[in-house]
Amino acid sequence: MPLKKPKNHEMEQRPFFTIFIGILFFITTGSMLYFRQINELESLKAGTISLIRVGLEEYEINKIMTMELMVIFFYPFIIALLVSYMMLGLFIHAAMAGTVPH
Repeated sequence: MPLKKPKNHEMEQRPFFTIFIGILFFITTGSMLYFRQINELESLKAGTISLIRVGLEEYEINKIMTMELMVIFFYPFIIALLVSYMMLGLFIHAAMAGTVPH
C-alpha cells in the first residue's frame, strides 16, 4: 500500500502548529520557573539578610542575584534557541535532500 502524500493545506499548517506548541511550552516553562522563584522568596530573604550581616554592599548582592536569575532563566532559553536552530538547519537540509518523511 503506497504512502498517502499530505495535501498542500496540511503542509502549510505544520509550521503553525509547531510554532504554537513551542510557544506554549515556553510559556509553561517560564511560569513554572517564576512560581518556583516566588516559593523560594522567603529563603532568599533570609540569605540576603545574612549577606548584609557579613558586610556585602547592595550592588554586590544585586550582582549575585542577577547571576542566579540568569542561570535559572536566561541560559536555558539560549540553549533551547541553539538546539532549535540546529534542528531547523538539519530539517531544512533533509528537506532539500528529499529525505524528510511525510
